[in-house]
Amino acid sequence: MRCPLRPRLLAPCLLLAGALLGGCDDLPGEAGLAPTAGPTGPVVARVAGEELRLDEVAPLARLALELRASQGLPAGELSASSIEEQVGLATELLALAAEARARSPAGRPEGRDLEEARARLAARLLLDRAMARVDARPVVEEDLVRRHAEEVQRFLANGQSPLFEPSRVDAVLVSAAPFPDQAEHPDQPPLLTREQVAALLDGLRQEVGERASDLDAFLSQAWARARGQPCLRIESAWGSPLEPSLSQLAPEVARELAGLDGQGAVSRVFWVGDTACLLRRGATRPGSGESVEAARAGLEDAIRRDRRRAAADDLRQALRRRYEVQVWPERLRSGS
Repeated sequence: MRCPLRPRLLAPCLLLAGALLGGCDDLPGEAGLAPTAGPTGPVVARVAGEELRLDEVAPLARLALELRASQGLPAGELSASSIEEQVGLATELLALAAEARARSPAGRPEGRDLEEARARLAARLLLDRAMARVDARPVVEEDLVRRHAEEVQRFLANGQSPLFEPSRVDAVLVSAAPFPDQAEHPDQPPLLTREQVAALLDGLRQEVGERASDLDAFLSQAWARARGQPCLRIESAWGSPLEPSLSQLAPEVARELAGLDGQGAVSRVFWVGDTACLLRRGATRPGSGESVEAARAGLEDAIRRDRRRAAADDLRQALRRRYEVQVWPERLRSGS
């Protein structure tokens, strides 16, 4: 198979291919890669004084993705990348190749083939050593605590986190208030006085007791109280976070629910403003990563992965500056 790239871009491609193959001993001539006629597409970028033409972008971008993947860095599929992203990948590869060449001894008598082989190894070593320096930094307890707090905040903001899932609990809330909408109406007479509201839920609490193992029986008793009584409500809360600070229930309700002793436990009658409440706790589903210790392995992996990505980004930007990467996006689709 003949390489579609010009001779000046053949070396960077071989450099990366050799890096990916690891212990491959094939030299450029032995691998059967011979350059064809130079491409005629528009110049879309320049790296270290070398021009990059449009029809050279995709092959180089594909190799750049393979190199990223070999180091556990974000890669993705070439088909999912825009042409602008592919140019960024191609220039990233060429800048890395230029840096590897700059660090490799040149002009030795062994000849061009061995010089190219050294360049291939140098490219792989350049990235390997950069990642090794990152991995050598220990993950300390402060890092773990900080990342765990970030995952909790991510859960609060988005409702999910890959490293944190709170324990969840089901519940039935029976509530009563002076007005059917359980709001305050200072200028209107209440349907029930506070004493009548309290008596309504105290009666239900005495009837069901401290524990109601049978949910259907509890609901039947509650609905019997609610019949013909517009000021009493029966609501279900399914899968509410057990930790009060994470719950979307009213704080008083969340704290009372968390304090109940297991499935079937029934709360005392408690008040939220002018509303009297009674809770029955349902099934609990355990969470994951709820403490730093429980999430330690995942937190360490995430921290190291983020460090690698940041270091790779820093290296990429430094090489772009050092080798004066220039891109002309207006030429990517113009064909001129």
